[in-house]
Amino acid sequence: MSRPQRNDFDGAWHHVMNRGSGHRPVFRDTLDRIVFLELLADAARRHLVAVHAYCLMGNHFHILVENRGGSVAKTMQDLSGRYTRRFNAREGQDGPIFRGRYHSVEVRGDAHLLLVSRYIHANPVAAGLCSDCRDWRWSSAPAYLGLAPRPVWLMTSFVLSLFSEPTTTAYGQFMAAGIDGPTTAFYAGDGLRVVFDPEFEQGALGVRHPRKAGV
Repeated sequence: MSRPQRNDFDGAWHHVMNRGSGHRPVFRDTLDRIVFLELLADAARRHLVAVHAYCLMGNHFHILVENRGGSVAKTMQDLSGRYTRRFNAREGQDGPIFRGRYHSVEVRGDAHLLLVSRYIHANPVAAGLCSDCRDWRWSSAPAYLGLAPRPVWLMTSFVLSLFSEPTTTAYGQFMAAGIDGPTTAFYAGDGLRVVFDPEFEQGALGVRHPRKAGV
């Protein structure tokens, strides 16, 4: 059976993720995470993709990306291939470290975009690794909340612009609401019908409705 085509067009936004083969760790220490982020920045630059959010866990990662005239698919192939080679060389092993092709969810609409960014940043809290997303060093949450310098390759301005008051305080209040039920259901595999429901988009944010911004 052929694999489904991804909507990898100019202007498309995707939440991309992948997990270690057999749920094994893909990030063992600080060096692994630093290398991964360096390779992500380089792959995104080379393939004309903007990175808007990320979170590195132990055995998986989440990234929010926007196609800016290039290719999300090529970005992820580049990143996964180069990181796998670096990981294996350091461990003295070979073979795949990820479970296969990355998974992606196309982001459709401003409300969906905000919910995805919150889901990504709240992952360490949901996993019990910290009590507050601002304490997780290996995500873009500290940069969004003004607690860490923003890497030059990380785009935070668009997501923040979706609030009527585009500040780190507004985003912090949004994050404090935690992952809502519909978003949890979506990532459990039963949420497509609610993500695009207008009432869901109006009511699930937990903050005042964001202004409409063009992508």
